[in-house]
Amino acid sequence: MSIPDGRTLAEEKEAKIASIKKRAHSLLEPTDWVVVRCMENGKDIPTDVLTKRDKIRRASQSAETAIMLCDTLIKLDQCQWMAAFKEQP
Repeated sequence: MSIPDGRTLAEEKEAKIASIKKRAHSLLEPTDWVVVRCMENGKDIPTDVLTKRDKIRRASQSAETAIMLCDTLIKLDQCQWMAAFKEQP
């Protein structure tokens, strides 16, 4: 089965997962410097930064799982995978 642009279910899943990873990266990037600075100086990473980064990673994983569970293009189209990121800044 394919969609109008000719992509298969597997290709659509791959594209959506790539989009999720890109979004997660863009949300993690602003705090990367904090993690690096703390690691370089042997300091603990602030709890709020760790919590925020963990929340982003969990949202990303949940979205990827939701996508992988879709077994038809219709289900994939109806999947609310991006909702996991709506609470993120």
